[in-house]
Amino acid sequence: MTLKTANEPYDYHIDYVGLHDSELHLVARGIMEPFDIHDPAMDPKASSDPNQSGFGSAYANHFDMTVHFTGTAKFHGRTYPVDCVTTMDHSWGPRNERGLRPMGWINGNFGRDFAFSTIWTFDQFRTDWQQFELAHGYVLREGEVRGLTHGRIRAIRGGRAFPVGYEAVLTDRDGRDYPLTAVVVNQMPWACYSNIMGMMSTVRWYHDGREGYGLAQENWPLDRLAGRWPA
Repeated sequence: MTLKTANEPYDYHIDYVGLHDSELHLVARGIMEPFDIHDPAMDPKASSDPNQSGFGSAYANHFDMTVHFTGTAKFHGRTYPVDCVTTMDHSWGPRNERGLRPMGWINGNFGRDFAFSTIWTFDQFRTDWQQFELAHGYVLREGEVRGLTHGRIRAIRGGRAFPVGYEAVLTDRDGRDYPLTAVVVNQMPWACYSNIMGMMSTVRWYHDGREGYGLAQENWPLDRLAGRWPA
């Protein structure tokens, strides 16, 4: 795998040659300035104190950015063109084996003219609309980045931990509301750290007659679950 950057911190060139005649050749181009969750000029909910951001030192430095991906992806000899808008993020901070806070990282992308990215505090032991609280986020609309001041979201779980869909309402700094609904179309667990179960879902979003796609990542710290239920 090789990674090259250009027009830093906006553009990335990724080339990967794997097994079984599988390859990735991708270019990610940022279509907005990186959104610094600790910069009050960007984020109405920013705080210079990492503990006030909701996640402690693990996200003491973090930005999200909507990007336009192009290129090709080949799996087992079959090549697919790639042309989509999605979200990438960068974080700097220690991920300890205990004490990481649960969180949700959820985005939706309808095109270069409309996308959103959100970060949520997350209570694993609550349900419905009380489970998530907005920590940071933005809406990208017609080239303008608008920080979010309010938001609410609920995961529809169907009696199990993994979500099957979402409902959300986001409010930007200008008081505009964005009602959204989503269904899960693909899903997998991801143990990104030894003490985290990441529930990764590809979701199909609906807003104002449009259809978009995004990623919903729910991080469930396993040490918070230990001893909660009898054997």
